[in-house]
Amino acid sequence: MKICFVGQLKPKFIMKIDTEMDEVIEVKEQILERLGLSTPDDGLGSGWNSTNPWMKKIKLFSLKGGLEFTDHDQMESVQGQEYLFYSFGEPFEYTIRMEFIDVERKLGEGGFGAVYLGFDKLLQQQVAIKILNFGSNIKNAHMITKEIDALGQLRHKNIVKLLDFFPLPKKQQLIVVMQYLKGGELDDLWKAQPMRRFSERKAHALFMQLMNAIDYCHNSKIIHRDLKF
Repeated sequence: MKICFVGQLKPKFIMKIDTEMDEVIEVKEQILERLGLSTPDDGLGSGWNSTNPWMKKIKLFSLKGGLEFTDHDQMESVQGQEYLFYSFGEPFEYTIRMEFIDVERKLGEGGFGAVYLGFDKLLQQQVAIKILNFGSNIKNAHMITKEIDALGQLRHKNIVKLLDFFPLPKKQQLIVVMQYLKGGELDDLWKAQPMRRFSERKAHALFMQLMNAIDYCHNSKIIHRDLKF
Protein backbone atom coordinates (compact mmCIF):
# COMPACT_ATOMS: atom_id res chain seq x y z
CA MET A 1 0.00 0.00 0.00
CA LYS A 2 1.25 3.52 -0.82
CA ILE A 3 1.77 5.52 2.38
CA CYS A 4 1.36 9.26 1.80
CA PHE A 5 1.34 12.39 3.92
CA VAL A 6 -2.05 14.15 3.85
CA GLY A 7 -2.51 16.34 0.77
CA GLN A 8 0.19 14.52 -1.21
CA LEU A 9 -0.17 11.71 -3.71
CA LYS A 10 3.55 10.98 -3.97
CA PRO A 11 4.11 8.11 -1.51
CA LYS A 12 6.75 8.33 1.20
CA PHE A 13 7.12 4.56 0.90
CA ILE A 14 5.20 1.39 0.10
CA MET A 15 4.23 -0.95 2.94
CA LYS A 16 2.46 -4.29 3.12
CA ILE A 17 -0.69 -4.21 5.28
CA ASP A 18 -2.84 -7.18 6.19
CA THR A 19 -6.28 -5.55 5.97
CA GLU A 20 -7.95 -8.54 7.62
CA MET A 21 -5.64 -8.90 10.63
CA ASP A 22 -3.76 -5.65 11.31
CA GLU A 23 -5.10 -3.11 13.80
CA VAL A 24 -4.57 0.61 13.21
CA ILE A 25 -2.21 0.94 16.18
CA GLU A 26 0.05 -1.73 14.64
CA VAL A 27 0.10 0.09 11.30
CA LYS A 28 0.93 3.37 13.07
CA GLU A 29 3.88 1.66 14.73
CA GLN A 30 5.15 0.36 11.39
CA ILE A 31 4.81 3.78 9.74
CA LEU A 32 6.70 5.53 12.54
CA GLU A 33 9.43 2.90 12.31
CA ARG A 34 9.74 3.45 8.55
CA LEU A 35 9.91 7.20 9.14
CA GLY A 36 12.67 6.75 11.72
CA LEU A 37 10.47 8.00 14.55
CA SER A 38 10.30 4.85 16.66
CA THR A 39 11.64 4.68 20.19
CA PRO A 40 12.88 1.61 22.15
CA ASP A 41 10.64 -0.03 24.72
CA ASP A 42 11.34 1.49 28.13
CA GLY A 43 9.65 -1.37 29.94
CA LEU A 44 6.95 0.87 31.39
CA GLY A 45 4.16 -0.19 29.09
CA SER A 46 3.05 -2.73 26.57
CA GLY A 47 5.20 -2.20 23.48
CA TRP A 48 7.81 0.31 22.34
CA ASN A 49 5.11 2.88 21.54
CA SER A 50 3.96 3.35 25.17
CA THR A 51 6.07 6.51 25.72
CA ASN A 52 6.67 7.51 22.11
CA PRO A 53 5.32 11.08 21.73
CA TRP A 54 4.74 10.55 18.01
CA MET A 55 2.14 7.86 18.75
CA LYS A 56 -0.08 10.53 20.31
CA LYS A 57 0.24 12.77 17.25
CA ILE A 58 0.02 10.41 14.28
CA LYS A 59 -3.35 10.04 12.54
CA LEU A 60 -4.34 7.66 9.74
CA PHE A 61 -6.95 8.38 7.08
CA SER A 62 -8.69 6.39 4.38
CA LEU A 63 -8.90 8.02 0.95
CA LYS A 64 -12.59 7.14 0.66
CA GLY A 65 -14.51 9.71 2.69
CA GLY A 66 -11.36 10.92 4.47
CA LEU A 67 -12.24 8.57 7.34
CA GLU A 68 -9.95 8.88 10.37
CA PHE A 69 -9.17 5.58 12.08
CA THR A 70 -9.12 4.99 15.81
CA ASP A 71 -6.27 2.95 17.28
CA HIS A 72 -8.16 -0.32 17.66
CA ASP A 73 -10.01 -0.22 14.35
CA GLN A 74 -9.27 -3.00 11.90
CA MET A 75 -7.89 -2.01 8.49
CA GLU A 76 -10.68 -3.76 6.57
CA SER A 77 -12.13 -0.52 5.20
CA VAL A 78 -9.02 0.12 3.07
CA GLN A 79 -9.14 -3.33 1.50
CA GLY A 80 -8.63 -2.96 -2.25
CA GLN A 81 -7.37 0.62 -1.94
CA GLU A 82 -3.87 1.68 -3.00
CA TYR A 83 -3.39 4.63 -0.66
CA LEU A 84 -3.25 5.28 3.08
CA PHE A 85 -2.66 8.79 4.42
CA TYR A 86 -1.05 9.89 7.66
CA SER A 87 -0.51 13.18 9.47
CA PHE A 88 0.81 14.48 12.77
CA GLY A 89 -2.30 16.40 13.74
CA GLU A 90 -3.11 17.97 10.38
CA PRO A 91 -6.66 17.33 9.08
CA PHE A 92 -7.30 15.25 5.97
CA GLU A 93 -6.97 17.25 2.74
CA TYR A 94 -10.12 16.42 0.78
CA THR A 95 -8.96 18.05 -2.46
CA ILE A 96 -6.76 14.98 -2.99
CA ARG A 97 -9.94 12.90 -3.46
CA MET A 98 -10.83 14.95 -6.55
CA GLU A 99 -7.61 13.72 -8.19
CA PHE A 100 -9.33 10.33 -8.57
CA ILE A 101 -12.43 11.69 -10.33
CA ASP A 102 -12.56 12.45 -14.05
CA VAL A 103 -15.54 14.67 -14.89
CA GLU A 104 -16.95 14.00 -18.38
CA ARG A 105 -20.09 16.10 -18.90
CA LYS A 106 -22.95 17.84 -17.13
CA LEU A 107 -26.11 15.79 -16.60
CA GLY A 108 -28.33 18.38 -14.97
CA GLU A 109 -28.64 21.30 -12.60
CA GLY A 110 -30.72 22.15 -9.52
CA GLY A 111 -31.17 24.77 -6.85
CA PHE A 112 -28.04 23.87 -4.86
CA GLY A 113 -25.70 22.80 -7.64
CA ALA A 114 -25.09 20.58 -10.66
CA VAL A 115 -24.71 16.87 -11.44
CA TYR A 116 -21.98 15.55 -13.72
CA LEU A 117 -21.15 12.22 -15.31
CA GLY A 118 -17.69 11.02 -14.45
CA PHE A 119 -15.40 8.10 -13.75
CA ASP A 120 -14.14 7.39 -10.23
CA LYS A 121 -10.71 5.78 -10.40
CA LEU A 122 -10.83 4.88 -6.72
CA LEU A 123 -14.13 3.00 -7.06
CA GLN A 124 -13.31 1.89 -10.63
CA GLN A 125 -16.74 2.73 -12.01
CA GLN A 126 -18.78 5.35 -13.82
CA VAL A 127 -20.51 7.64 -11.34
CA ALA A 128 -22.80 10.63 -11.02
CA ILE A 129 -21.04 13.51 -9.25
CA LYS A 130 -23.25 16.01 -7.46
CA ILE A 131 -21.48 19.29 -6.66
CA LEU A 132 -23.47 21.15 -4.01
CA ASN A 133 -22.78 24.79 -3.20
CA PHE A 134 -23.65 25.69 0.37
CA GLY A 135 -21.77 29.01 0.55
CA SER A 136 -21.85 30.74 3.91
CA ASN A 137 -25.55 29.97 4.47
CA ILE A 138 -25.70 27.75 7.58
CA LYS A 139 -29.30 26.74 6.82
CA ASN A 140 -28.33 25.51 3.33
CA ALA A 141 -25.39 23.56 4.73
CA HIS A 142 -27.66 21.93 7.34
CA MET A 143 -30.25 20.94 4.70
CA ILE A 144 -27.59 19.48 2.43
CA THR A 145 -25.93 17.42 5.16
CA LYS A 146 -29.33 16.11 6.34
CA GLU A 147 -30.08 14.93 2.79
CA ILE A 148 -26.70 13.18 2.51
CA ASP A 149 -27.05 11.55 5.93
CA ALA A 150 -30.51 10.24 4.97
CA LEU A 151 -29.36 8.89 1.60
CA GLY A 152 -26.42 7.15 3.25
CA GLN A 153 -28.81 5.10 5.40
CA LEU A 154 -30.86 3.77 2.47
CA ARG A 155 -30.22 0.54 0.55
CA HIS A 156 -32.99 -0.17 -1.94
CA LYS A 157 -33.04 -1.21 -5.61
CA ASN A 158 -35.22 1.79 -6.54
CA ILE A 159 -33.11 4.39 -4.71
CA VAL A 160 -29.82 5.69 -6.09
CA LYS A 161 -26.83 4.50 -4.02
CA LEU A 162 -24.55 6.92 -2.20
CA LEU A 163 -20.96 5.80 -2.87
CA ASP A 164 -18.90 8.55 -1.23
CA PHE A 165 -19.04 12.19 -0.17
CA PHE A 166 -16.55 14.78 1.00
CA PRO A 167 -16.34 18.55 1.53
CA LEU A 168 -14.21 21.10 -0.27
CA PRO A 169 -14.21 23.79 2.45
CA LYS A 170 -12.24 26.41 0.50
CA LYS A 171 -14.80 26.31 -2.31
CA GLN A 172 -17.70 25.94 0.15
CA GLN A 173 -18.84 22.84 -1.73
CA LEU A 174 -19.87 19.31 -0.89
CA ILE A 175 -19.04 16.60 -3.44
CA VAL A 176 -21.44 13.65 -3.52
CA VAL A 177 -20.46 10.56 -5.50
CA MET A 178 -23.48 8.46 -6.45
CA GLN A 179 -24.44 5.47 -8.54
CA TYR A 180 -24.91 6.48 -12.18
CA LEU A 181 -28.31 5.44 -13.53
CA LYS A 182 -28.26 5.25 -17.33
CA GLY A 183 -32.04 5.18 -17.81
CA GLY A 184 -32.41 8.95 -17.96
CA GLU A 185 -35.14 11.19 -16.54
CA LEU A 186 -38.73 10.05 -16.08
CA ASP A 187 -39.82 13.29 -17.73
CA ASP A 188 -37.85 12.42 -20.90
CA LEU A 189 -39.36 8.93 -20.94
CA TRP A 190 -42.86 10.42 -20.67
CA LYS A 191 -42.22 12.88 -23.52
CA ALA A 192 -41.03 10.02 -25.74
CA GLN A 193 -44.36 8.15 -25.41
CA PRO A 194 -46.99 8.33 -28.18
CA MET A 195 -49.17 11.37 -27.41
CA ARG A 196 -47.20 11.60 -24.13
CA ARG A 197 -49.24 8.82 -22.58
CA PHE A 198 -47.98 5.73 -20.79
CA SER A 199 -49.87 2.50 -21.26
CA GLU A 200 -51.70 1.38 -18.14
CA ARG A 201 -49.26 -1.53 -17.74
CA LYS A 202 -46.22 0.76 -18.06
CA ALA A 203 -47.65 3.39 -15.70
CA HIS A 204 -48.46 0.69 -13.13
CA ALA A 205 -44.92 -0.72 -13.27
CA LEU A 206 -43.33 2.72 -12.83
CA PHE A 207 -45.73 3.73 -10.07
CA MET A 208 -45.07 0.52 -8.13
CA GLN A 209 -41.32 1.18 -8.24
CA LEU A 210 -41.93 4.65 -6.84
CA MET A 211 -44.30 3.41 -4.13
CA ASN A 212 -41.93 0.63 -3.09
CA ALA A 213 -39.13 3.17 -2.65
CA ILE A 214 -41.34 5.58 -0.68
CA ASP A 215 -42.62 2.75 1.53
CA TYR A 216 -39.03 1.72 2.26
CA CYS A 217 -38.14 5.33 3.17
CA HIS A 218 -41.13 5.63 5.50
CA ASN A 219 -40.26 2.34 7.19
CA SER A 220 -36.74 3.76 7.66
CA LYS A 221 -38.27 6.85 9.38
CA ILE A 222 -37.40 9.14 6.45
CA ILE A 223 -39.85 11.42 4.60
CA HIS A 224 -38.79 12.72 1.19
CA ARG A 225 -40.86 15.98 1.08
CA ASP A 226 -39.70 16.91 -2.43
CA LEU A 227 -41.26 14.39 -4.85
CA LYS A 228 -41.89 15.91 -8.27
CA PHE A 229 -42.51 14.74 -11.82
